[in-house]
Amino acid sequence: MKHTGDVILSFTKSMSALLSAGLTVPEALSVCGTADKKTAYVCAYIRERLYEGIPLHSAMESVPSLRFPPLYSALIKIGEESGSVAAVFAKLAQYIERKKNMRRKILQTLLYPLLVCFLTGAVSIFIAVFIFPRLRDILEAFSAGTGTLDKKLEGFRTSMSVSMLLLLTVTAAVVLAAVLHSKSGRIKLHEDRIILKLPFVGKLVTTYCTRDFSFAMELLTASGVPLVKSLRNAGSVVQNSWYAEGIYRLCGRISEGKSFSEASQGSSIFPEYVVTWFIIGEKTGNIHSVFEQLHSYYENENDAELGTVLAAAEPLFILIAGSVLFFFVCQFVLPVFSILGGL
Repeated sequence: MKHTGDVILSFTKSMSALLSAGLTVPEALSVCGTADKKTAYVCAYIRERLYEGIPLHSAMESVPSLRFPPLYSALIKIGEESGSVAAVFAKLAQYIERKKNMRRKILQTLLYPLLVCFLTGAVSIFIAVFIFPRLRDILEAFSAGTGTLDKKLEGFRTSMSVSMLLLLTVTAAVVLAAVLHSKSGRIKLHEDRIILKLPFVGKLVTTYCTRDFSFAMELLTASGVPLVKSLRNAGSVVQNSWYAEGIYRLCGRISEGKSFSEASQGSSIFPEYVVTWFIIGEKTGNIHSVFEQLHSYYENENDAELGTVLAAAEPLFILIAGSVLFFFVCQFVLPVFSILGGL
């Protein structure tokens, strides 16, 4: 079976074409399952769940060994509620293909520097764990009874122990943060808030989230879904929980009687450009065009920022690999030569 992303893309493109041709969802699933062998089991499973009375988005969420992205199932649910499933599939096909091309570009750009960093780290750990302990035993045997060399060896042992402890601590902290991020909603909320405040990464994540948010709102407003309901549904597709929380707070302020533009001006989540367009949309009464414009703008912004990141990534990773090697030489290699020189 092909990669999950390829299966989802193939399924989405086939369903988009079939629904656009006027077929119903069950009919499209039947044709899609026979025409494309990669998606046959997906179509068969979803069709069976539909016959049992389960909604399309719920059936898709429960497909075995295939996980649709949160944005995907949320938008399909929106399409079911608004009667625009065909339009949603068409938009999703474009969206997923664009993301696939973006991932391919990222992988091609980062493959070499990541490989260099990985090999540097792996070799450093191997030498520190397996080579230097044996070398230390040999040096101890040659330097027995020599006070100066004993002191150097003791310093070498201490340095090695501290370095290994630091490496293990950093690794454990990263693993613990990842586990807590996935298990605890409160911790995830705080971590995502910190991410949005980081100097460069925060702007990149904000652009990415605004693109997804405006994409969802474009579909929702085009389908005639009320503004507050649209905002709540759009909040569910944003992957940064703090950004999503900002959208829900905006819904709360609107529900309290504030205008859309007034409520958005008090938000610290949205960039000024977005708030400006919110005000324009409220004054003109054409919210859908506003989100269409925002989606187009942030799609281009995301591509531009990603290009900048990729251009800087290769020298950055090579610099990291060089720093690791420099640390390794200072902590282990130089002390060993110093000890050898004293024998």
